[in-house]
Amino acid sequence: MSEKVAVIASILKPVDDTRLYEKLGLSIRESNKYLVNIIGFGIKKTPSHSGVCFHSLYHGPRLGLGRLLAPWKFFLKLVKLRPDLTVVCTPELLLSAALYKTLFRTKLWYDVQENYRRNVQYQSAYPSLWKPLLKLAIWMVEIGTRPFIDLYLLAEKGYVDELTFVRGKHIILENKYHKLNISRQTSVNKKVHLVFTGTVTRGNGVMKAISLVQALHHKQYPVQLTIVGQVPEAGLLQQIQDQIDNSPKNLIKLVGDSFPVPHQTIIKYATSAAFGLVAHQPNPSSENCIPTKIYEYLGLQLPMILQSHPLWESVVAPYQAAVVIDYHDINPEAVWIRIHQHKFYTKHPGAEITWEQESLKLLELLE
Repeated sequence: MSEKVAVIASILKPVDDTRLYEKLGLSIRESNKYLVNIIGFGIKKTPSHSGVCFHSLYHGPRLGLGRLLAPWKFFLKLVKLRPDLTVVCTPELLLSAALYKTLFRTKLWYDVQENYRRNVQYQSAYPSLWKPLLKLAIWMVEIGTRPFIDLYLLAEKGYVDELTFVRGKHIILENKYHKLNISRQTSVNKKVHLVFTGTVTRGNGVMKAISLVQALHHKQYPVQLTIVGQVPEAGLLQQIQDQIDNSPKNLIKLVGDSFPVPHQTIIKYATSAAFGLVAHQPNPSSENCIPTKIYEYLGLQLPMILQSHPLWESVVAPYQAAVVIDYHDINPEAVWIRIHQHKFYTKHPGAEITWEQESLKLLELLE
């Protein structure tokens, strides 16, 4: 077995995050060139896989003071593990990784999963007074560490145009569906079971999804909604719980809280549902991004009720995979008719929507 070591690191992403572990981690391990160490947000039960080790870097609130110490802890972890390849998945860890690279002359890749400056500017997760300072700090770190980065891994094609610092040394590895040995489950439930999966935020449209289900129920259509995922935004968890308490029994169910939910749990609920809700609200921070759940629903051949968006519609259109609506202007009667009359998946998704195609690119890099 090779003695080379690879580290894949984030702060807020759980160590079993589907991109960190199932996609990047297992693909790098598949090369048989590296022992893989995944460093991230601590979880209660870590997976078990030969040649892959998991390390908790941070386990606290999203804006906790302890998070400020995470980059230093990460540097010490690098010195201990001595990786030959470091893949950083958040700008907070770039300076630590660049320092380690300078001292030990190793490879450094930056996995760009989001446009972090746009997130700070256009999303509500950060206090308004902090936004200018946070944007400046991110810009300084991402631009300043460019000379140390050997390769940028881009989760979205649109980042090539949005982030000029990646040009000339980047590769696109989209967040496509990682195949699991799980099949769709048929349900005998008389109600139409809808799921909202993944990170649960206002920007991802969870309140719009709740409004849709309540509107359908108001018209006495037999529906139920299961929300499955982490709720990281302050106050949102209680707001969702209030909606559940004020709705009829069993209309809405929440599986998750402020801590990460295992990806296997998310997929389990998706496989037993009738429809997946993609209710992301159009936002400049994500206008060129494709939600990961779209690829997951395609891979599971789960029909979707999709927020109207030209890019997202272009992805699902070849398979007749979705009923497209405007979650801001819900017509429950029209939605109910369309979900029953639409012919879904007249063409089955193939390898073009799976991670295997992206993994081949990664394996070629490692060669």
